[in-house]
Amino acid sequence: MTNILSNLLVATAFSALSLISIISKPTHAATVFWDLKFFDAATGNSLGTGELSYDDSEPFEGTFPSSFPDNFPPNPDITIRTSDNWYALESFSATIPLESGFETTENATWNLSDGRWTLNFAGEEQEIFSTAALFAWQPPQTDTLPGSIGRPRSVDTDYRSMFSYSKYEQWSIGDQACCNGSFLNINGNNKSFFILVRELFTQEGRWIATKRGGGTDNEQIPEPSIVFGLAIAAGLAVSLRKNIFS
Repeated sequence: MTNILSNLLVATAFSALSLISIISKPTHAATVFWDLKFFDAATGNSLGTGELSYDDSEPFEGTFPSSFPDNFPPNPDITIRTSDNWYALESFSATIPLESGFETTENATWNLSDGRWTLNFAGEEQEIFSTAALFAWQPPQTDTLPGSIGRPRSVDTDYRSMFSYSKYEQWSIGDQACCNGSFLNINGNNKSFFILVRELFTQEGRWIATKRGGGTDNEQIPEPSIVFGLAIAAGLAVSLRKNIFS
């Protein structure tokens, strides 16, 4: 009986020490990658690919002044809390064919690396100066259930006023002074994207995201007509923003 109790106490103590060891292990930051695929709106054919990454150790938290000091009346500041579950992008890339001439297309690659946005088109790389203060990804609360989704998020210049910021469920990646004024817009509401060059649509369609290591963003994709209509609305917003800064 004594031996049984001794063995039981030793086993209990070992289990407790093991549990303490597990609990006390430090949490290491991990870079999470999502793969992107882009499809043509009309045909559904594959157009391009891409990827994004972020550090998932802690969601972004910060406040952006929504108005310049001389703007009156002031707009409320834009605050992103950890509970919003936004993760600032560490890197991004997307390669999609872009028209370069009559019935001619060449791959265009938008890229974010070390906080610097570039567009490589026809073998020439140019830097993009974005108006956005933050590009972020909002992963789903769970990535194990069918239909769980991640969404692009941003804090960008309000297209109605150059003196304030707004929160958007999209990324508008572009620069009026760069690359023929081309913009890549990736929308989270309807899983659509479009490329706008000199205020003309050159590509538009849908996108899906797949988390590496499991979990697929497989929300039902909207019909091409819906994508086209919403792309026009978003395109007008981008055009207005371009006119404000011109």
